[in-house]
Amino acid sequence: MKKSIAFSTLCLSLVTALMPALAQGSDTKGEIKTEVKSEKSCKAGGHKGGGHKKGARLEALNLTEAQKAKMTELKNSLKASISPKREELKTHRKALGELLSSDKIDKAAVQSEQDKINALSNDLANSMLAFRIDFNENLTADQRKQMKEMRASWGEKRHGHRRNS
Repeated sequence: MKKSIAFSTLCLSLVTALMPALAQGSDTKGEIKTEVKSEKSCKAGGHKGGGHKKGARLEALNLTEAQKAKMTELKNSLKASISPKREELKTHRKALGELLSSDKIDKAAVQSEQDKINALSNDLANSMLAFRIDFNENLTADQRKQMKEMRASWGEKRHGHRRNS
């Protein structure tokens, strides 16, 4: 059970890290899009200001046209591969909920549904990791360093001030 929880946490972390790149559709030029917030867009931990600039490009990385095309291809491929799995995962989660709320709980059926959910979650996490690897392989060393710094600042904005430990 602890392994399952740890794995789920890992999956959620990966999905969270990649969601800005996946959440946006690409424009006609095939550029990768993500969300960018101004420093003043959040108030007391909430997103109350109108400072969200959805679809702002990863211009800071200065991607070449070839990189942009490859990133768009990778993103579209990922979306195509994970969409059916996400729908199947929703179906199994709903089925699990129904099994757990029935008058008489069939432990074998519940465990079977949970096994299916775990397998799909594992497949999704592996797909996301493969995307992340491919994405990073298409960046230069400087771009990877810059992306690392950008991700760190995204985390700080989401979680407030971090303490030095």
